[in-house]
Amino acid sequence: MELYVIGPALGALELKFWQGVCAVLGRDDWAARHWSLGEEAPGSEGARALIDELAALIARQPLAVWVERFAGTDCCVTPVLGAHEALFGRAPVTLAEGMQRLTAPALTLR
Repeated sequence: MELYVIGPALGALELKFWQGVCAVLGRDDWAARHWSLGEEAPGSEGARALIDELAALIARQPLAVWVERFAGTDCCVTPVLGAHEALFGRAPVTLAEGMQRLTAPALTLR
């Protein structure tokens, strides 16, 4: 199994957002595992186990899959971009392209 390092950031603190995330992930069985329902209190062993399960599930797919799945949903989810993607909108195809684009005179912070 290939694991991906960069994925989405989830901010599902409210129950409705957590339930939306669970629906998108196909894990309706997790919907009741929310701190507001008295389950998985923050910092508890159960909460840490849930975070580990969630991280393992997210790590199985590349970021593009999660961006597509969460597009148009009412979930507090955003992609975590690498530096090059954040600056240029996509990852470099080759190392040479990445170096050229990062050192190009047009690269200025405004």
